[in-house]
Amino acid sequence: MKPEISSARLMGRLNALGEIGALDGGGVCRLTVKRMPSGAGHDAQMFAPNCPKTMIFIPPQNGLSHNINEFCTEADIEAGAQVLLDVVCDLAEVQE
Repeated sequence: MKPEISSARLMGRLNALGEIGALDGGGVCRLTVKRMPSGAGHDAQMFAPNCPKTMIFIPPQNGLSHNINEFCTEADIEAGAQVLLDVVCDLAEVQE
């Protein structure tokens, strides 16, 4: 499969939300937004011809990814899920 470029619109939303930060107990928790290539095949490659796409990665412990020993903390998983929710709500123009 050929590599696919992430949607500029979705990446812009991720970047903007990362700069604003996610809510953490009523405060602001700054999250790092980093653009990076993915060498692995993902469902996003299959969707790319039909709709805008991007991917949200959370950092595995020791950088170990696509391995049986891959491990992510609950806090990092929760942060990734919150980013996804924030982007979906932002795109849907939902206000909390």
